[in-house]
Amino acid sequence: MNTEGVVDLIVNIDASQDDPDEVRASVQDFIPNDAGRYGYLAWRYSAAHRRMYPGLSSRTAHHSLAVMAHVVDTEKQLVDHIILAHGPVLEQPGLAKRVLEAKFSDLTDVDDIGRSAADERRRVRARTDFLQLALVLAIASPDCDQRLWDILDRIRPPAPNQLVETSAALEFAIARLNELIADVETLLTADEAPLSQFLRQAHTELVALHAGRYDFLRQFRDIASTVKTPRRTDYGLPFAVLPRGEQLRRFLDGVRSSGRYRGRQVDEQRVTVLEDIEKHFGADRCEWHERAASSSGFDNHYVVLSIKSANDSGDHAVAISPLAGEHATYVVRSDCAQASWMTVLAQSKPDARELGALTFHFTGTDPYSLMCAKVVEALECPPQEFLKRTAAARNSRQERQS
Repeated sequence: MNTEGVVDLIVNIDASQDDPDEVRASVQDFIPNDAGRYGYLAWRYSAAHRRMYPGLSSRTAHHSLAVMAHVVDTEKQLVDHIILAHGPVLEQPGLAKRVLEAKFSDLTDVDDIGRSAADERRRVRARTDFLQLALVLAIASPDCDQRLWDILDRIRPPAPNQLVETSAALEFAIARLNELIADVETLLTADEAPLSQFLRQAHTELVALHAGRYDFLRQFRDIASTVKTPRRTDYGLPFAVLPRGEQLRRFLDGVRSSGRYRGRQVDEQRVTVLEDIEKHFGADRCEWHERAASSSGFDNHYVVLSIKSANDSGDHAVAISPLAGEHATYVVRSDCAQASWMTVLAQSKPDARELGALTFHFTGTDPYSLMCAKVVEALECPPQEFLKRTAAARNSRQERQS
């Protein structure tokens, strides 16, 4: 990480951060020291950078700052939730230990292999959530490190040959859990002195995180989007950006004038719905994308409008097919989906829904105005409400399949 570049970026953007030395001290908590030792924030930063920018060849200050902001936002929510739900675990090691044991006992039997991919995915996600919580509790109660090691073997996901069925969403969840287990194993296999030092430093950082020391970094979650790098190159996913201006206008006018899209009849009012959504959120927050004609997975007869979230949590996306009378609308929220919208919409339709996409159909006497209203409401409602809807839709699908 270019520490000075990140510090300069922060103080130049946020006038309230007028002490570069204080900013630098906070930034340095996200990188190992000269001896290679690190704490909780540097450990999570390294893992988050690998996950967020797997194909990034050059690391800019913008990208580093975006990862730091993501770590602060995610980990503070986790710590705050634990303390709100269970009490001052960072101050009471005994309480942390009791909560760890209680949460572990609540897990579904790890030997119980589900009958469906959806069942197993829920188990895998529960283990991932538990391990994230367990690590914080182990840091709060350092004598739990051996207990955490014992637990790892009990929460490993099933091997592929143990699964009754699989799906892209399940494979994604298993890969995420395996990655987290491997990261924790790396920590626990350190020599005793470095591990003890990590636990002490990690505890200090978690206390500071809960107290709000790093909150000023949360505003920078979306700053990497200001770096003009082609998303398709970075992520390797089959979406082509439709540049704003004449090229986008030619594309939309061409669809309307020809009445065809990829050889099929179009309903131009469906395109108008995307334009109305863009007007609602503002063109400066939106970007248009077209699926590659040769892409697999999610149907390639879709046009996608990505929208920068109001709280800088990432980009939302709305996928609408211009084809007349075909295909539901898919909505992906960055603060609710299990992956970025590009990852979600790179899957098949069923797997996209499993990863958190919500679907709407063109219905009613004025289906186009109604669709626009439904999409806007879904993107502006509280995250908890959106998650309730995706859960209800998932339960409904499972009931129909049973």
